[in-house]
Amino acid sequence: MLHINFRYILLLTTIFSIKTDILLSMSGDFRGTEVNLAMPNIQLSKNLRTLRKAHHLTQTHLSEILNISRQAYSNYENNKRTPDLDSLIHLSQLYQVSLDQLVNFNIGSKIKKGTIPVVSAMDIAAKNTLYLTDSETNLVMKFRDLPFNSQKVVLGFLDSQVAHK
Repeated sequence: MLHINFRYILLLTTIFSIKTDILLSMSGDFRGTEVNLAMPNIQLSKNLRTLRKAHHLTQTHLSEILNISRQAYSNYENNKRTPDLDSLIHLSQLYQVSLDQLVNFNIGSKIKKGTIPVVSAMDIAAKNTLYLTDSETNLVMKFRDLPFNSQKVVLGFLDSQVAHK
């Protein structure tokens, strides 16, 4: 089994905007070779825990955002598993840090403490989680306070604006 430093693979896949398996298949040296990318990254584990606590989130909440089990997320923080690239990208966007910062650097002293500028909501029909900014949340709350007829007018206006794009 060939061991490759996960940070370098992550960096290359980010730079070239390609998936890990595609990157590895580009070199004849890796074809047909089992590759272990689950190299431990202690800094990543520490950063995940620090960011979660700084933003007052629970492992359960983050596991719901990532659509994984709470135990799987706990394994990330305890350095038992490394998140896949999609999860790392999602987490870096959620915390507003670069992938490089999330994976490689001690960002404990550099993070903005407080709440993440999005609120999770559920799309009941599609059973998907939506992430709303403060302004989107404000819009939804104001819409809910409107009488039913006014809601219909607002929806008609929005539909007409979207149709003109």
